[in-house]
Amino acid sequence: MQKAKDEAPKSIFEQLCTVQHLLYGNSSAFYVSDETGEHHRSEVQMQSISHSVEMPKLHILDPEGFELELRFLRTEGHTQ
Repeated sequence: MQKAKDEAPKSIFEQLCTVQHLLYGNSSAFYVSDETGEHHRSEVQMQSISHSVEMPKLHILDPEGFELELRFLRTEGHTQ
């Protein structure tokens, strides 16, 4: 844990984003200034987030079929 904390300043995210340390709980509280200069407390509940990316693997699983498909797709545009 300490190693990750020490290496965090080297990350590009550290340079792009504001750092907020969360100690415990399931929400984050912060203060927002309005146009009059008054500070208002705001609280946001934590949510889960997920992300997935499909990686192309056909060239590994079926290289001949992949090449045939590429040739078909390349020549398909020239025949019209």
